[in-house]
Amino acid sequence: MANTVSPEIDQPDAEGTGGPTARGSGDAADDPAAAEPGIGLGEMLVPIRGQLSLACVLQALSAIVGLVPLIAVAELARELFGDDPVENSRLWTIAAVAAGALVLRLALMLGSVSITHFADNDLQLHLRRRMADHMGRDRRTSRAEPDPCDPPSASEGGAAGRCRRSG
Repeated sequence: MANTVSPEIDQPDAEGTGGPTARGSGDAADDPAAAEPGIGLGEMLVPIRGQLSLACVLQALSAIVGLVPLIAVAELARELFGDDPVENSRLWTIAAVAAGALVLRLALMLGSVSITHFADNDLQLHLRRRMADHMGRDRRTSRAEPDPCDPPSASEGGAAGRCRRSG
């Protein structure tokens, strides 16, 4: 069986760069997506930029606070294995600071993850609305003749007999 290449499958471009070519003649006029400039990631993230910045700050603080228990372990070792007599109150203070730092780290991480979770929801809603608006605008502008099922304007009369929708 011979290998045949279907014209619908993307092939490397004529310049030999290995990139896919547009289906059809390769003109931008043939491909509506090529005619419209795309939106960059930076533009997409504009609605949630503040939330992402706050989440990054909280995560950075969480990482810094996460070092405190490690420092506390080093301090405990210094107190226990040092030449000076051991003071129980100092050991308990170091342990309490370490435990408090762990709880604070957990709270900061939880806050950061919660903020990014809600930012994700906001971004999805924003993108869905934008796509729906774009699709609706594209549909309205691409029709050559009006849809008989659209609500009539005041000058047209009515579309009662021309439109039969099921359901």
